[in-house]
Amino acid sequence: MNYKKSNPKNNKFDDSRNKAFLLFEEGKYEDSACEFEAIFKYRKTVDIANNIGVARRKSGQPLLAIRAFHQAIGLQPDYATAYHNIACTLKDVGDLIGAKLNLDKAISYQPKVWQYHATMGDVLQLTNNFEMAIVYYRRAIELDKGVPSVLGNLARCLVEINEWDKAENLYLSALALEPAEPIYLNGLGVIYKQKGDFERAKKYFELALDESPYYISCLRNYSSIPGEHIDLNFKQKLDNLKKQRDIPKSDQSALCYALYVVCDHLGLYQEAFDHLCQGAKLKDEILGYNINADKTLFKLIIQLSEGIDDVEICQYSDDKYQPIFIVGMPRSGTTLVEQIITSSSEVTGFGETNWFSIAMTRVFNEGQVSSENISYIRDLYYSFALKRLKNNFIFTDKMPFNFRFIPFITKAFPEAKIIHVYRDAPATCWSNYSSFFSGMGLGYSYDLDNCAEFFELYTDMMKVWQDRFPKRIFNLDYDELVSSKESQIVQLYSFLGLELTDAAFTPEKNSNPVKTVSSVQVNKPIYAGSSKKWLRYESMLGGRLGGLKKYSPTRLE
Repeated sequence: MNYKKSNPKNNKFDDSRNKAFLLFEEGKYEDSACEFEAIFKYRKTVDIANNIGVARRKSGQPLLAIRAFHQAIGLQPDYATAYHNIACTLKDVGDLIGAKLNLDKAISYQPKVWQYHATMGDVLQLTNNFEMAIVYYRRAIELDKGVPSVLGNLARCLVEINEWDKAENLYLSALALEPAEPIYLNGLGVIYKQKGDFERAKKYFELALDESPYYISCLRNYSSIPGEHIDLNFKQKLDNLKKQRDIPKSDQSALCYALYVVCDHLGLYQEAFDHLCQGAKLKDEILGYNINADKTLFKLIIQLSEGIDDVEICQYSDDKYQPIFIVGMPRSGTTLVEQIITSSSEVTGFGETNWFSIAMTRVFNEGQVSSENISYIRDLYYSFALKRLKNNFIFTDKMPFNFRFIPFITKAFPEAKIIHVYRDAPATCWSNYSSFFSGMGLGYSYDLDNCAEFFELYTDMMKVWQDRFPKRIFNLDYDELVSSKESQIVQLYSFLGLELTDAAFTPEKNSNPVKTVSSVQVNKPIYAGSSKKWLRYESMLGGRLGGLKKYSPTRLE
């Protein structure tokens, strides 16, 4: 809102404007907007038009808000504040492209306003473009170093690109400016959990919950750390919170998953299953996933790949680098395999990246494979990777869904190694269904029937790739890995051409942080038995996973 000092000569205007401001401060946004609109009829200024838009946005009327902001721009075409407010409104309704375009204009007119750069960072973070979000957050901090929320948002992005220490320092800086803020305390807890420092993580989650006892995402994080704190008293706290009626659907879902974890830990399996089903149903409703979209996508990818063998490629000059793509279904053991591989001092681990999906956009847009598109994939992917690669020439990318793009990986990266990790089918599907994934992806995982159908899509596609590229894919059975780790790890390292050391056999000692839902599991010594966990719920599933068959490839010898 734009306040200006009252002028004694404008009593009618000042009285009306002050009334509008008062209504806004009281939370009566609709009445405030109407009062400003009445003023605008006889006092058409950019400030009044902008205030109408702010009040309409607060009252949940985005279209009317945007119309008012455009009225302000009509009066003053370079009015950066209105462009910024349009961007914020479009961000509210999920139009991130429109938000970015309006922020570009706001920044072009007033490049030294930190809020504009910070909002651009927020928009880019929502699109998972963390590298560019970091650029804009840093620009905002250059303009004003004392805004803790910007420091916190920058820390979140740095976590996404595995800059753990920098993120930790930023959260601590934010806490120095805004002591005891639960969001920053929770952020530190997440970092320490992903580093395997569970006692320290527990401490920071507890500090956050001291300040905000019903901070649901923090409660879910806290429940994911095993220990004596997960008891009946903690369960009762979650049960009481669940009974509240004003909880957003997304928080209800997260709370149900937390209760599933707690009840499973306490051996209350039927109650755990009930909470899990409720949480999954809520998340499924939020995402609105349709398996037919993935069926269409998988069919398109196979069709696009059919002519790839005939595409000519040039001799690459940057072949000193070697990416290792670890692919498979989520929750199939890809995180453990990355920890085993990155136990080698020769290898840098990047975790899960979306770089290859971004690089594939051009192929999808053009609907064909060409030598230019293959070069584009390679150049763009390496442009992301080399920004983060510091010492080693070998690195891992463990985005499981890159299994979809194996033909394009083999063509764009002749030097790459591909590790396909697979696991017992019901165990994989159950592990997907029973995991709460952050973000909007993995929509299939919140419905057991979709889980089973997606698993079959995956196995059918992998059979096609296995037939076409048998010498490029190393198939690693997770269940064999955990039961016969020595022989499996020896074969893995031999395929990768890495020097085998004792560290490979103790991946739980690997200091490489893990930001997937496997962060607790991989900090334990390799053990068998996790694939049997679903059996405690088998009687409750109505046979829905029993008919699935494990992927059975021909191992490359």
